[in-house]
Amino acid sequence: MTCPVDAGRDGTRVAGREDGRAVLHGVLPAGVPPGAAAAAFRPGARPVRPAPIPGLVVDAGASGTRVLRDGRLVRQLPVGGVHLDAAVRALLPAAPRREADVTVLRETLSLLPGATIGTEAGRVRVTADQVREALAPLLAEVVAAVPPGPVLLVGGVARTPLLAALLDEAGRGPATVAPRPEAAAVLARHEPAPDHDPERRPALLPPPPPPRRRRLLTATLAVVAATGLLGLGLLLPDPLPADRLVQYGYEVAVPDGWAHVGGAPEHRRTLLAPAAEPDGTGLVAVERTPLGYDAGTEGARARAELRDRYDRAVAAGTRLEGLREEDGGLRYRELAGPATVEWHVRLQRTDQLSVGCRYPPGGSAAVERACAVVVASLRVRE
Repeated sequence: MTCPVDAGRDGTRVAGREDGRAVLHGVLPAGVPPGAAAAAFRPGARPVRPAPIPGLVVDAGASGTRVLRDGRLVRQLPVGGVHLDAAVRALLPAAPRREADVTVLRETLSLLPGATIGTEAGRVRVTADQVREALAPLLAEVVAAVPPGPVLLVGGVARTPLLAALLDEAGRGPATVAPRPEAAAVLARHEPAPDHDPERRPALLPPPPPPRRRRLLTATLAVVAATGLLGLGLLLPDPLPADRLVQYGYEVAVPDGWAHVGGAPEHRRTLLAPAAEPDGTGLVAVERTPLGYDAGTEGARARAELRDRYDRAVAAGTRLEGLREEDGGLRYRELAGPATVEWHVRLQRTDQLSVGCRYPPGGSAAVERACAVVVASLRVRE
């Protein structure tokens, strides 16, 4: 067994592999011999030096951001979690009761439209729009430093979708967020999944939801942290029915017996699955894609573009069928191996909302009911 060990100024980092990815196990004080550091986390392991990762990586951590290409530092920016927290803290009229609540507030408001936080002057309400406005100028420095091309996002700042969204809006990327960005150790080549290749998959067709793994739950640590403090009453969200979910700028009902099991911030994607069978074939994916214009006034243009992308995807060999209009949008079917994905595409103002309902072979009444609930309830959040 080997354990990549990197002795740096801040301590000795020890990494291992989970699902083929390098993941940080922990950091020991500087000066610990590499062999002892490896054995501290993996008994019997021998140390190896980490290899640089080919490709473009943005490591947005607590104290700053590094942009690397092929393992070499391209830019280093003084924009990190502490600086983002300072921008959020400046929105408050008084000091927070607990400094840690500022980080949780920042991450919570990537999921909710508003929340309150305790300060020395009492509880204060902060909205997601206020936080985005405060953070955007700082993250714009990072976006400007990122060269064009596929990019892997790691570091705690990547836990929330704003950086990925700003890269997307600026035409950078495609951006992929590591499953556990705050614990990712960039030690191996990053190979973007084929579904993330814009040349292979048109914008009409969000990637079909992959088989859900339990590690998705650990990939949403921002949600876990926020939920924990919400339960303690440290942060209070705006009132919202318990069966509704607000995320990535849209609101959707969670069907009875179903649960939020993961997603992909870089695609503004949410995954829902039966609570009793989270690893089964039945799955509903929701995704939001900005159009760049108002579909309310240019509906004919939007539908024509969708049809054109559908036709080009079929011509390229994607297994699609049954394209038809449905409630002002489009519906079509994708044959994804033994499963079938029914896609429902809706146009709301400046956004395309896509719902993919994955059915097991032979169909499923439970998935059909859940799909109807999600499609009927989905809307862009004001």
